[in-house]
Amino acid sequence: MKTLIIIKPHAVKRGIVGEILSRFERQGIKISALKVLRVNRERAE
Repeated sequence: MKTLIIIKPHAVKRGIVGEILSRFERQGIKISALKVLRVNRERAE
């Protein structure tokens, strides 16, 4: 089973992405891939 995790922009600005990912790992979720995208309004629609 795979799960998509989307981290919101305010978390990136606050610099807490690592902490968020660590919380998932502590819950036993293995992060097998990571992709960082900058999504503009056009791409989101």
